[in-house]
Amino acid sequence: MIGEKNGFVRHIEFSDIGAILPTVEPWDGNLIGVDFFITAIGFEDRVCAIAKELARSLPERSTSVAVLGNYESNLEDNACNDAEMRESLKQFCSEIITVSADSPAEIQRVVHNAITRLAATRDFVRTTFDISGSSSTFILSVMAALNAKAQHISLNIVYAEPDSYEPTKQDFDSNLDELIKQGLSEGDDQSFAEQGVAEVDVNELYPGYSVENRPDHVFAIPSLRTSRLLRCLAHNSDQALASPEESIFWILSEPPAPKMRWRLDLQRRIIRAQISILMGREPSESTLHPLTSQNSAEASTRDYRKILEILLKQIDQRTGSNLSIAHMGSKLQGIGVALALHTRGEVKVLHARPKRFNAAKYSHGVGTLWRIEFRDLAKLLRELGRIGQLELQSKLETSREIRPTL
Repeated sequence: MIGEKNGFVRHIEFSDIGAILPTVEPWDGNLIGVDFFITAIGFEDRVCAIAKELARSLPERSTSVAVLGNYESNLEDNACNDAEMRESLKQFCSEIITVSADSPAEIQRVVHNAITRLAATRDFVRTTFDISGSSSTFILSVMAALNAKAQHISLNIVYAEPDSYEPTKQDFDSNLDELIKQGLSEGDDQSFAEQGVAEVDVNELYPGYSVENRPDHVFAIPSLRTSRLLRCLAHNSDQALASPEESIFWILSEPPAPKMRWRLDLQRRIIRAQISILMGREPSESTLHPLTSQNSAEASTRDYRKILEILLKQIDQRTGSNLSIAHMGSKLQGIGVALALHTRGEVKVLHARPKRFNAAKYSHGVGTLWRIEFRDLAKLLRELGRIGQLELQSKLETSREIRPTL
């Protein structure tokens, strides 16, 4: 037993660790060297931007291995970027391995094999993951594989944001009711972003675990459309659909630019309407279910740290529930989700692919390039794993600020 004079036991908080998390910084496209490069081919204008930058800045064939993810949906649209992507990769990569971006097990196998092979001839495998064209499934699956091999790698996450998204501010100002209606529907060829739901499943790299007779709780990170999210909820259990006010915690996406905050307003309106529908009410201003600090939070689309903090806190508050997550938020948010899931293996990941993305109504152009530099990923993961643990702190230590260093 520890006496009062000797010290006390305290919980390790996110604030004790958060200072060591690297920030998301603007990036000029230059890297000192890359051994292993991971990317995916999609239909957006920005998909090839980073591969082109590295083809310009890196020595010819200086990168040993590139992994290129291919999607089952939008094959013709994606093919428009295929030749340009492969030409760029050939300039700085010695070997290109193609992988199904929709298969977590295949992604894990290919990434693990590449790192094992490269680690045999170097101390650290300098790994760069370009998430610009990555789906949530591809991001979470690649990060699961990288986290498992963290002791062998240094990691750069790089990202090209688009110049603009659909829908536009003009759409919001002139046709708000129609946008909300589209957000609640499965969509068609004229809808923004996507249409339909192809399949729903559990990501096998994040199976979580369930205990019989425990309540179910879902962390929902929605997009501006709810059809895939609803299918995930239905696939998981009836509880979330029957009692969304008690069984779902919503994490909404806050754009970093004030001029884009109307997108958060639109998302909030769509989600409140969807909750009302699930509760058997016709959505109107008087019947919309409130989103409060008890059932929701907001996280920047460009800062993985905030969503990481939110998830760790919410997961630890619900240790008596069977937990699942449906992530349909931003790509950089996906990095925070992956880090949270690595330290909280009890959470199951639900995912759903649309039947088709509407390529012409998704995003346009190439905007700012961004980078997160994880110099020692293994140590960072160990520090994150300490959050929520008890620590014996001596009286001497209470006079010092706990500041872990990498």
